[in-house]
Amino acid sequence: NPCFFKGYQQACSAGAVSINHVDGTVTVSGDMRRNKLKPIATYCSETNPEIGMKAINELQCRENKIDPQHPLEERVAIEGCTKIVGTGDFDRCQEQVERILISPKYPLPANSEATSSGFESLGQVFKFVSTNAPMVVTGWAMVAAIRLLVKAGVLSSSFSGGSVELEKASKAFCAASVKVLKGIGPVLYLPDKFQEKLNSQNHDICKTLALNAALVAHMEAAEKGPVSISWEKGVKDEKGQQVAELGWQVGAILQQVLHVQLWSNVAYETGWTHNLSLE
Repeated sequence: NPCFFKGYQQACSAGAVSINHVDGTVTVSGDMRRNKLKPIATYCSETNPEIGMKAINELQCRENKIDPQHPLEERVAIEGCTKIVGTGDFDRCQEQVERILISPKYPLPANSEATSSGFESLGQVFKFVSTNAPMVVTGWAMVAAIRLLVKAGVLSSSFSGGSVELEKASKAFCAASVKVLKGIGPVLYLPDKFQEKLNSQNHDICKTLALNAALVAHMEAAEKGPVSISWEKGVKDEKGQQVAELGWQVGAILQQVLHVQLWSNVAYETGWTHNLSLE
């Protein structure tokens, strides 16, 4: 797997990962509820009317190597795999993220709303939608990935969102190897002596970096490019103090209040309960 660091190995499963902090042994949970493939595998079932009634949906599943006629255990299995070994090849990782997640040949299953609207992938969305407004990327994993590059010294603290700079830094960081050091445990090791403890949160961070890089590249390639791109987990006041967490809740509220007429009508019709519904 090019999105894992060199020296990293795990069993052939998309289950939740835990890493021994002494010897670096990787254990993958067999709990189906924590398997990352369960949502798509559950959708890709012959008992799902969306599969039986729409040929495009079955094609989506089979393109992602999931046979709707197989039982759930087989649909989450990684066919032909004996062990997952990290290679730390960021270029290859980015290519796979682009091909599978950003601009797939067929849209990922369960995304029927996007399919019916004509936007079948994130890549297509950026071809139709563009803006020169400042863009803020949020989400713990997306922000943490950028901050780790800065901490490692491969990305400038003044980074403003350029794809070339981000790809170069990500390539350098993802070339790190996993080493088990006596008294420390498993660490990510860069030649310039930077070390970071390897854990279940950062073992696949190169995939997140590739996703960040792909999104930035598509924003830049759009008809209009954002004047700036930043990564933030919270909303700050004039003094730079964080006053709230960023997330879908903030976006949902902004979407509502910016439609003044609709907001007024709903507020009038629901009365005092309108504020409670936002909370």
